[in-house]
Amino acid sequence: MKIIYSEIKKWLPDLKDNPQSLRDNLTQIGHFVSGFEKIDGETVLDLEIRSNRADCLGYYGIARDLAAYYQINLIIPQITNFQFSDSQIPITINSPDIHRIQATKISNIKNSLSPKWLIKFLKLHDINSINTLVDLTNYVMLQWGIPCHAFDFKKASQLIWENNINNSEFISLDNTKIRLDSNNLLITDSKKVLSLSFIGGQNSSIDLNTTDSILEMAIYNPSRVRIDSRSLKTITEASIRLDKELDTETIPIAFSHLLSLLIKHCHVTINGQLLDIYPNPQPKINIDFDPSSPSTYAGIDISPDYALNILKSLGCSIIQDQKPILSVVPPSIRKDINISEDLIEEVIRFYGYYQIPTDTPINSKVLP
Repeated sequence: MKIIYSEIKKWLPDLKDNPQSLRDNLTQIGHFVSGFEKIDGETVLDLEIRSNRADCLGYYGIARDLAAYYQINLIIPQITNFQFSDSQIPITINSPDIHRIQATKISNIKNSLSPKWLIKFLKLHDINSINTLVDLTNYVMLQWGIPCHAFDFKKASQLIWENNINNSEFISLDNTKIRLDSNNLLITDSKKVLSLSFIGGQNSSIDLNTTDSILEMAIYNPSRVRIDSRSLKTITEASIRLDKELDTETIPIAFSHLLSLLIKHCHVTINGQLLDIYPNPQPKINIDFDPSSPSTYAGIDISPDYALNILKSLGCSIIQDQKPILSVVPPSIRKDINISEDLIEEVIRFYGYYQIPTDTPINSKVLP
């Protein structure tokens, strides 16, 4: 995951560290920086994101960690207040692999070539510019870590999510012909394949003449996406994210951000209802936690107050009615926190592994 220093500053305006210090501190809290370079006047850091930290495949997740580390405010991008209509969106779900979809229809689109700032942003993330509408969907994916897609309504007046039975071929946006397998997760209009779960297609592509579009943001069964991506030998920025456990609860704010940007830059009007398909909302996890346990595990003095402060900074809810064992509810975005040891790791990670001595025995007692 690449991050631009000036872009992370928009999420964290109180960040005082220079790029070099930020690089070192990111590595200290587990986001190893494998690349650090100046490009087009910007400092770009390339992070090695651990496989269980899908939240950090977007600026939002990384900024949340840094806000906790530096104990500074996280600023959410400005989102416009808008009204949805009562017009139904022609979407049908015939697949069990849908975790959540939000969608609506937008009209009166004034699409154009992208502004220079957007072209530069995508270029620094190794993504080619197409047009403003498409580029903004990619911009939001990189900001929030959740892919989204726009379909030209004149080319595809209905969308059906289904697992493949009879379709043999799909033509991607770059005109690549992909041979389909049975059970691939597809988006069709009942006659032709419009998109795969992780890559758009020619049959519904957005161009400068597009005036109406169905816009959607979705999270799928990651196993289905992983199988499809590997069997079809196709890897995209979307597939890299969708084959991991993404946070369905982040979709509403990320989708609203996308709509706000489209209203501002493409002057769209919202011409449909807000469709929210969420078949199986995930229950919250309650984890028993002893605030003194990080100190016990690390072998150094980490105060219980520090432990609780870090967990709260990360967005955990803490119920303190069972002292000394507390009940902790991790934020929905942290799919990697499931047991007490995960909470202990978070506390020690922010306290600093480098503060654990490597040359001092914890206890002089000789064990059998």
